[in-house]
Amino acid sequence: MLAIILLIVMGLASVIGSEMLSIVALSNAPSGFDLTDNFFMTLVLPSVAIVVTLNALILWKVFSRRTGLRSAIYAATYALAYLGVLANFNNPPGDIATYVAIVLFAAALILGGFYALFWRTRT
Repeated sequence: MLAIILLIVMGLASVIGSEMLSIVALSNAPSGFDLTDNFFMTLVLPSVAIVVTLNALILWKVFSRRTGLRSAIYAATYALAYLGVLANFNNPPGDIATYVAIVLFAAALILGGFYALFWRTRT
């Protein structure tokens, strides 16, 4: 039960982490940096991937047991929290759907990779 609560809290906190990474990336970008067509792939996807990877490393022991269920809880919490934050700031539905899809894609890819490489019990 404690592990589930920890995953939910980290899923909620992941939104703050990825937004902070996006702010740092934009503030360190050159003045001519144009994100007109590539905003989601050059800024959102890397920041979400970094946050998910850091959480997978921090919560190594939590994810290593019952990986599928716990990964789904974390990814769903992260995606729903992002959906709530973006909807609260009146973002267009297409952008919200893209953010949620990126979060779910990155979480599935990274946590699935960690499972395949490290967490799967070898017999």
